[in-house]
Amino acid sequence: MTHPKWNNPPNWPAPPAGWSPPRGWQPDPAWGPAPAGWQFTAPRKSRTGLIVGGSLGGAILLTIIIGVSVGGSGTTSSPAADSGSSYTPPAETPSSPAPLSPAMLAQFLHDKDASDGIATEDVGAYATAFDALLPHCNNPPEKVAAFASAAQDDLVAHGIHDETRLTVMQHLAGSVPSEVGPTDCQGISAAYLTLRETPAGG
Repeated sequence: MTHPKWNNPPNWPAPPAGWSPPRGWQPDPAWGPAPAGWQFTAPRKSRTGLIVGGSLGGAILLTIIIGVSVGGSGTTSSPAADSGSSYTPPAETPSSPAPLSPAMLAQFLHDKDASDGIATEDVGAYATAFDALLPHCNNPPEKVAAFASAAQDDLVAHGIHDETRLTVMQHLAGSVPSEVGPTDCQGISAAYLTLRETPAGG
């Protein structure tokens, strides 16, 4: 004689051997749906020889389908919480945002100047200047863009209004001697600001 046993979907965390879902259990929505047509129960031999009707497997399947279809509304739990076992789903790995491309960063710098009313060149000029500056820096592109933008803000804060983020990039690139390899462009930016913001004869 046979009665159903749990047949775990391959894309869900594996439960302990012999585990079966208790009444009302629902899978964690983070596990994703089971493969289409997946059979959640499989026959196994009964020691008592009693025949357990197919209503058990159908009830489990219905519970899981309802839980997945409503996005896990209500209380969801893992098998560990309901069965008392040491079963713990693997921790989710947070996804890292994709890095911004140099073209996107150049667009950002252009748009910042445009919002300040000082953009006199199109975004292509910013892309060219940014591409020329990057090889001189050992910093990530996002940092280089941040240095250029912050330098422009600092100049304005010191009453210097003859620069844009475009010219700052051009001047930073020109400040690194050709024989010097990639360097920390935060330091180059700081040195340039000191030069520009120090009064003549100071």
